Amino acid sequence: MHLEFCAAWRKLYNTLLGTGAKDTLATQLEKTIQTLRYNGPKHGFMFATYVERHKSAYQSMLALAKNIKYIAYDPSTCVCHFLNGIRDHALAQAKLSLKANRETYSDNFDATVEYLMNQVQHHQVNQQLNIDSVGSGASGRLRTRDDQGNDLKMPLVHYLPKEWAQLLSTQKSSICKRHAAADGK
Repeated sequence: MHLEFCAAWRKLYNTLLGTGAKDTLATQLEKTIQTLRYNGPKHGFMFATYVERHKSAYQSMLALAKNIKYIAYDPSTCVCHFLNGIRDHALAQAKLSLKANRETYSDNFDATVEYLMNQVQHHQVNQQLNIDSVGSGASGRLRTRDDQGNDLKMPLVHYLPKEWAQLLSTQKSSICKRHAAADGK
């Protein structure tokens, strides 16, 4: 009876706290890092949430590597999976910039996150400014004049080609001059 109890205890221990459980945990962490996706802001799942879930899984992976014979992902693999999981079209250009500056970002997760967070914040500001500049007229059209018919001073942001085409020539000229002045400072 005692031997059966010891064997059962060993089996339970290995299942819950032993090598088998740790191998299962390692597999789950790898799967999380490989399959986590960010498709743009959704209800309760913002870019910061994506970053935190990725960081948490990677930190758990590093902690697990300290306790068992397990090799955690190196920083460049983690950055690669992190970038591959970003499917938001608004961040496509930022991802290309990161890949072009591979020597700075490829093995630096924190720098990659900081760069992308700045891009996300910049994109959100642009979206809000574009929403604010849309009038009550046709959906998706920029409001280029106030209620009295005066040309509006458009914000100094990045405009999509279809938005740029909607601007009046005086507004385009004003934006170009302000960009040139800002670049000259």
